Amino acid sequence: MDTLDINILSNRILLASPTIKTYSWGYLGCSFVKQFSRKSDIYSSITKDTPLAEAWISAHKNGDAIINYRNDRIKLSELIKNFPKKMLGENETELKILAKCLSCKEALSIQNHPSKEKSLLLNKLYPNRFDKNQKPEASIALTNLELLYGFLEIEIIFKNIKSINSFNSLFSEEEIDKLKIFLHKKETKEFLKFLLITIFSKPNEIIKKSSLKLYKDLEEKKELSKEEVFILDLKPKYPAGDIGLFFFFILKLITLKPGECFFISPGTLHAYLKGELFEFMYNSDNTLRAGLTEKQKDPELLIKITNFNPTQNPLITPEILNSKTKKYTFPKEAGFSIFKLSKGTHHITPTSIEFLITKEATGEIKEGLPKEIPPYSMWIVPASIPSYTLTLKKGTIYRMPQTP
Repeated sequence: MDTLDINILSNRILLASPTIKTYSWGYLGCSFVKQFSRKSDIYSSITKDTPLAEAWISAHKNGDAIINYRNDRIKLSELIKNFPKKMLGENETELKILAKCLSCKEALSIQNHPSKEKSLLLNKLYPNRFDKNQKPEASIALTNLELLYGFLEIEIIFKNIKSINSFNSLFSEEEIDKLKIFLHKKETKEFLKFLLITIFSKPNEIIKKSSLKLYKDLEEKKELSKEEVFILDLKPKYPAGDIGLFFFFILKLITLKPGECFFISPGTLHAYLKGELFEFMYNSDNTLRAGLTEKQKDPELLIKITNFNPTQNPLITPEILNSKTKKYTFPKEAGFSIFKLSKGTHHITPTSIEFLITKEATGEIKEGLPKEIPPYSMWIVPASIPSYTLTLKKGTIYRMPQTP
């Protein structure tokens, strides 16, 4: 399509067709991602056996949103390339934000994301695998959401090593003695780093033997902890075991209620286990994995980007701006904020490009002729829009401007 023809799109609020990811851990049947997939290009090919894992709105190469205009499909990246100031804002040079909906029926990988400094280094070393951006993540639970997040206290980890036979079998006596020295000296960073180096160094036959012993011990146990239930649930997917199983004895298990918001800083080991959520982040797909995955594992690189300092409470309490609007403010490294808009009328003056994600919302959006808001939809607001009005009859809209 001619550039002049699509120029009109840079002056309109745009209903996006999200990118849908069909990873094996996604939900089958009804889910939030299924609802968003109705606006996607693949909806007609989805069957009852299609796992629906993620819905993206971004201009990233792995998830470029589509705008259907007349008989053409225009990529968001194309609009930004042709009209950068109109789309992004006067002082912006690139799209820095990405938003997703995730529906996790089972555990995702044990993973970590690099800081800006380490992303630049990774991009220089492996330009085909890593982009230049950091990947802080802010998420809002849509259902009860369980995840592993950050390290347990080293006293608890050491107790787990001593008391769980299968976990203990990964270590030699000399390795346990070294961990004990770090523990007594309260050298947390050294303890955790040596722990990861040690377990990642074990050959596959040792990991398999310890994993099978773990499965057997748990199957014979009368009462199981939450962590142990998750481990047994993973047996059909990892019948020969996986090093990721033992991270249930290393990382904290956190349960979030619907509506709760949390922030994951770069360098923090984590894994979503079960539930659905909205995820807001910098425009990056940089991920290093340690276990519970069929994708590439990068244990050495993962250790280099891991933050071994004590993790902070990830929960974020919103600021109440008025009876209809709450603002979630994150640490400076995030570079963005999120606004939760509830029933009523909202008058908004954007200063940069914005994403809107609706949850069970009905109403209209107006910056000229009013447009109906479908219950589950993703929108792009170009920076060229001087102002717009959202009228919500019910439901919620999450607003993500590029500038906080």
